[in-house]
Amino acid sequence: MATAQHPLAFVMTGAATPASSARNGQLTGYEQVVDSTGKPIGWVWKPSASTYVWGALSTVSMAVSAYHGYKRNESVGWAIWWGLMGSIFPVITPVIAVAEGYAEPERGLHGGA
Repeated sequence: MATAQHPLAFVMTGAATPASSARNGQLTGYEQVVDSTGKPIGWVWKPSASTYVWGALSTVSMAVSAYHGYKRNESVGWAIWWGLMGSIFPVITPVIAVAEGYAEPERGLHGGA
């Protein structure tokens, strides 16, 4: 298992550490942290590449969806709602926005502007 030195702010210690759930010395996504003498002092989470990709997708979806929500309804409240939904559901929310007519103002019940 790889070891690294990290600031103590990122170190997990105590009974709820990943070490308590490690099996056969294997622990996916975590790395043991050691002090300057090589003594283990805790664990730090090391996110995978897919975590960063999903985070970037959620961020872009939030921005695109918030823009659509504002332009469609001319309301900051709707922009916040669409942005929140875009960050939680980063794939389906932009698809719904495109199906509604991306950033086009909402039409009235009788087809008026």
